[in-house]
Amino acid sequence: MTDIWGLVAPAFERSLPSPIFYPLLVSIGFGVGVLTGSSILVVGAMAISPDLLPITASAVGIVEREWGLAARSFRSLVLGLGVSTFAACVATLVLRLSNRVDDDLELAKTVLGPSLTTLGPGTAMVAIAAGVAAMLAYERAGGAAVGVAISVTTIPAAAYVGDAIALGRTSPVAGAALVLATNVVLIVAASTAT
Repeated sequence: MTDIWGLVAPAFERSLPSPIFYPLLVSIGFGVGVLTGSSILVVGAMAISPDLLPITASAVGIVEREWGLAARSFRSLVLGLGVSTFAACVATLVLRLSNRVDDDLELAKTVLGPSLTTLGPGTAMVAIAAGVAAMLAYERAGGAAVGVAISVTTIPAAAYVGDAIALGRTSPVAGAALVLATNVVLIVAASTAT
């Protein structure tokens, strides 16, 4: 297919993780903001998240029928979020072992808990808006700021899953995983439609 819009070449570059992709996702995945309910820490984590890149590359791959590109990009995104979840789990386990986190902490009752474990109309609206914004910022200077909007739907939910697993909580894990999966699907769908 002819790359008349000049979108495919940058998408190929974004489809594979850069050398700092996973380290950034490890550093933001510690989930301390989710554990403490700290909006400042959560926003700080979202500000450095690189998940905008594989999301937009997935959408370009789907639109251009470059199925290898779409699959590779989506795989990078899923692996990256998995790394972030794992890092949050490990960090929470370390905090538990050093008695920095109470074993009976109820994540679902923290400030962020309900929005990260329950699907609602707001979940879908934010994910769809993030997907549209991702593609509108695809080749613009505001892309970094839009990355924060994307991450609001992915990084906290991924960290929540890791935190809940480390705390031995089963019920919020399923809800958070469903919110995360729904957000990823809606972001990619909205990016593709845009």
